Formats: sequence, C-alpha cells, structure tokens
Amino acid sequence: MKFFDTDVLKDKLFALKHNAKVVAVFVAMVFLIDAALLLRGQFVAVGSLSTQAEKLKTSLKNSQEDARLSPKYKITLSNLKADLIGYNKKVILETELPGVLESISKYADTSAVRILNIRPITEKASTEFTDLRKQKISVTAKCGFHQLGRFISFLEIHLFFLTS
Repeated sequence: MKFFDTDVLKDKLFALKHNAKVVAVFVAMVFLIDAALLLRGQFVAVGSLSTQAEKLKTSLKNSQEDARLSPKYKITLSNLKADLIGYNKKVILETELPGVLESISKYADTSAVRILNIRPITEKASTEFTDLRKQKISVTAKCGFHQLGRFISFLEIHLFFLTS
C-alpha cells in the first residue's frame, strides 16, 4: 500500500496557488456549492417573508381605511340604533294587545261609533322570526259616514304616535 506524503501534497497545493485558472475554478466551485446548498435555503426563507410582508401590507391598508371611515361607521351605528328603537315601537307585543283593544273602544265611544264585535285574529307571521305574530283585529261597527271617518282618523293618529 502506498500512502500519500503530506509534505509533497502541500507543496503541490501551494504551487496551484500561483495558477490563475485553478484558483478561478476553485472559487467557482465554492460559489456553486454555496448557491446550491446555503443560498437556496435563504431564498426560500426570504420568499416566505415577502409573502408575510404582503399580507401585513394589505392588512395595514385595510386598517387605515377602517380608521379613516370610523366616524362614518359610528354615524351609521347610531342611525341603525335609532331605526331599531323605531321598529321596536312599531311592534305591539301580545301583552299590550288588551290596551290596544281598549284604545279602539275608547275612540269608538268618542266618535259615536257603536262597536258590535271586536276580536283579534292571530296568524303566524311568514317571516324568519318565529316569536313575532301578525296581529289582525276584526271590528264590526254600526255608525254613520262622518262618525266612521272620525273613528278611522283617531285610529290613524293613534298608530302614527305609536310608530313614531
């Protein structure tokens, strides 16, 4: 078996140091190995960071737009709350129905209308709210033309104040 002489090997390597082609090839090989192994992993990391940076950039733009529109959202919210209060006034609950029937009777007496029959007709509402019911009231009355007009006027005024 033949062993390498380390001194001879060192001398040959140092002699290659003065050969420009060998040095250029050696440097090129180091760069290729570096690009193949180390830089590829770095480029993958930079690519994922750029994706995250783009997401953060769009999130920042959306946040700035929301901050800019915040007063408008507050106004819209207050308008919606006012609408909700108005809608709640328009809904007559089942517990308030006797009071409504009593008001109808009172307006009939004031208008000189004789009520022969008054009764609520309960129907299930065709909405997605199962706890709301559409309430119809059947009134059978005997009166003159002007008395009927006055009675209906009282009811309209009552409904106007009820819903406003």
